[in-house]
Amino acid sequence: MALVGTDGRWLRINKALCSLVGHDEATLLRTDFQAITHPDDLGADLELVRRTLAGEIPGYRMAKRYLHRDGHAVPVQLSVSVVRDV
Repeated sequence: MALVGTDGRWLRINKALCSLVGHDEATLLRTDFQAITHPDDLGADLELVRRTLAGEIPGYRMAKRYLHRDGHAVPVQLSVSVVRDV
């Protein structure tokens, strides 16, 4: 599980996600989800992010791949929604 800013930067990350992608929390917090998303999945993910932030859709679910620190693809199932309230 993670919280991500509207720019894609990681805000909070749980230990399970860190373990899944082979990076520690401090490393991930210095980057964004785009940096570890498989290049073949990035375009579709960014389009869904754009549509969600624009209010066209309330959120989305998607199967995609992250890249593990050692380079292999890790399949994940995303469930994304926007919190528009502080």
